[in-house]
Amino acid sequence: MTSARVQTVVVVALFAVSAGLLALPANASLAQTINLWSHRITGAPPTVDGVVGANEWPWTPQITITSSYVNPVPYSAVLPDAPAYTTIAFTNTDLYIFVDVVGDQTQDTGDECLFWIRVGSTTYVVDIWGGGSHDSVGGDRAVGFGPSPNSSANHRIYEFRVPLSAMGVTVGQTVGFCSPYFKSSPSMGFDSTTGHDNIWPPNLDPSNFSTWAALGLSDPADSLPALTPMGVGLLAILVGLVAAAVLRRTAL
Repeated sequence: MTSARVQTVVVVALFAVSAGLLALPANASLAQTINLWSHRITGAPPTVDGVVGANEWPWTPQITITSSYVNPVPYSAVLPDAPAYTTIAFTNTDLYIFVDVVGDQTQDTGDECLFWIRVGSTTYVVDIWGGGSHDSVGGDRAVGFGPSPNSSANHRIYEFRVPLSAMGVTVGQTVGFCSPYFKSSPSMGFDSTTGHDNIWPPNLDPSNFSTWAALGLSDPADSLPALTPMGVGLLAILVGLVAAAVLRRTAL
């Protein structure tokens, strides 16, 4: 392939990317800072009971809070409740969330785990307190205190099952996702004994949706992203240029 034709192909490819070759999922504009994928559950889903078996949540956590984590302003002086690991998975009907707060090794009724999920213009509150009270979105919530695959020491464990229908979403959509500190509502892994709290993402401003994470209710292993109509056209041009270059080289 000649140098000029190589340059043409590269320019077209870069233009395809910049012009939006791939279709954006629903609500993708809500958050541009951090993008998360969910794990698809292919077998039996986890049991939401606050007790974690060895292979109940076999997936890699999407969110890990370490002792070096710094909470967002104006709560940067609040120490993180670390370590803490959050794993998110889904079936065709439900969203499952497991928060393993290894750093909270005291059992208090004032402990809490809280998420906000943004769908369109609606924010759904998903939480549970150490005493067992929780939100009314639907599904199941459980708080436990015991060991897990991440630590043999007793610590706080939170499990959630949220019906996708309760939020009006389906598999394949993208929603806004965060764990805020808002007024009297601590976040994902609040230890009322120490006051340690995990507020996430690290630059979160709950009133600014661009600082929320974008949570895809899909697994990258399921399928390739869809192409926009412009993406299809640009891809056709790119394929044509490559084919022409190959034919010309063959004819030489």
